[in-house]
Amino acid sequence: MLGKMKPLRTTFGVALISAGATLVLQSSVQAQSPVPLRLKLGVLLAQDGDVRSRAGSTIFGGELDLDLPTMVAGKTRLGIGYFEKSGFRYIPVTVSRIFSPPNPAAKITGSPYFGIGGGGYFLRGGGANEVKLGVFAVGGYEFPRTLLFFDFVEAKYQYTFGGVNGLSPNGLVLMLGKKL
Repeated sequence: MLGKMKPLRTTFGVALISAGATLVLQSSVQAQSPVPLRLKLGVLLAQDGDVRSRAGSTIFGGELDLDLPTMVAGKTRLGIGYFEKSGFRYIPVTVSRIFSPPNPAAKITGSPYFGIGGGGYFLRGGGANEVKLGVFAVGGYEFPRTLLFFDFVEAKYQYTFGGVNGLSPNGLVLMLGKKL
């Protein structure tokens, strides 16, 4: 019975991500205003020895972030990602608070930012699936103008409380991103 559930879970996850993206894009078209989406491509530099021996020290992936409107200082950012290599996969679904120091010359010098967050990490490894809670600290720099297609660079250290079959996506995530 459990073996038959795996395709259903994968199909459900893909359908959920597709439905969310469709809703975001439809709402932006109806409102005639840009949706503050950010696409990030990068690599996890795995800290976990079991992950490094099974999948290597670098696992490539990407994330999509959505900035929510807020009335207070900082931004609330929702994120979803996908990283996979050699049978180890994790999908982070996160919420974070992002802060940027005031910089009146940001269009000339760029702008740093930092924040903290947490969420659910959907893990797959060794034929098993688990969902674990995780936290992270993030820091980044938004370029004053587009540099080789990218608008910003970001570093994030993430830690999950547990793993799947001894595998956890703990480590440093380095990413380049584009505002959409």
